[in-house]
Amino acid sequence: GMIFRESSFRAHIVGDHGNSLGLMQIQPRWFQERMAELGVTNLLDPYQNVTLGIDYVAELISSGKSIEWVLMAYNGGRSYANAKAAEGVVTEYARTILEYSWMLKGEK
Repeated sequence: GMIFRESSFRAHIVGDHGNSLGLMQIQPRWFQERMAELGVTNLLDPYQNVTLGIDYVAELISSGKSIEWVLMAYNGGRSYANAKAAEGVVTEYARTILEYSWMLKGEK
C-alpha cells in the first residue's frame, strides 16, 4: 500500500520538487547515515529504494506504537506523528494505506 500511495509503482519518479525519490519517495537529505550503513547509493534503483524504506519502516514499527502512528511518522516524521496522535487524528495518508491493505486482503 505504501509504494502504491507514494509512487503508483513508478520506480524512477521524482517528487516534492526533486526532493523525494523512487518507489517509496525517500528524501535523501534525511537518510544519509542510513544510506551509508545500508550501502544505498541510488534511490532511483528499486531494490536500493525499497531496502532503505523497509529498514526505516522496521525501525518505526520497533517503537511499539500503532500502525497508524508508523504510517504518519513515515510520511511526516516522528514529531508530526506524535502531534497527530495526541490530537486523536489519523491522517488521510495513513487511512488511505490502511484501506488499500484491507482491500488487498479482501477485508473491505
